Amino acid sequence: MSDQKEKRDEPSDVGFFLGEGDISKWENKDRKRFEKIFAGKEELNKIAENFEGITCDLRVGDEAFVSTDNEITNVKKERGIMIPPGTTAVIQVYEYLNIPRDFMGFLTFRFTHKQKGLVNVSGFHVDPGFEGNLALSVYNAGPSNVYFKYKEEVFTIFFFKLHKKVSEDVADRKPMTDLPSEAIEYLSGPPVNIYQLNKKVEKLENKVTTYTQILILIATGLVASLLAYAFIR
Repeated sequence: MSDQKEKRDEPSDVGFFLGEGDISKWENKDRKRFEKIFAGKEELNKIAENFEGITCDLRVGDEAFVSTDNEITNVKKERGIMIPPGTTAVIQVYEYLNIPRDFMGFLTFRFTHKQKGLVNVSGFHVDPGFEGNLALSVYNAGPSNVYFKYKEEVFTIFFFKLHKKVSEDVADRKPMTDLPSEAIEYLSGPPVNIYQLNKKVEKLENKVTTYTQILILIATGLVASLLAYAFIR
């Protein structure tokens, strides 16, 4: 009976989303099983406190890149990062993750920040075996600047337990501690968003209206001149 009870206390081998209840069980019976995911960057009890249901909040890291800038921003030094409307940014996650080969993650922005007009334009999932600081690309589709403070809780992550571990060949990657160069390479450029395009269209419409009125006045004057000349003759 004791063996059966022990098995019921352990998470099932069937795939499932990791929740705060699972963390409590692992903390008491096998602390290292969950602790290795966060690779010692934070204490386990602090990470467990951040769990709400099946999600865990993560923070803004040391580096970021905004598409209108010419270089990477040291967020730690600047104490924050500004994302203007129409720009895309790559933001590093502060927590250093070490995803086991029998887990995968799902990373996104917290809803409170999505309401500001932010759109996730990077991959949503975190591969099994990933190690390092994640980086998330986001596009500001809103009309206003969005500002994030250093270490502000901006991201949220889900962990999913797989049926079995992926092969070591699939999970064998170098740890990522810097922003990926390929992500930065394709982002540089002027800002473009719907709000700015709408403003440009409005300006163009105003110019067309003004030019049309001028042409009508010119045409009216020409017609009046021709009629006057015809009557004189």
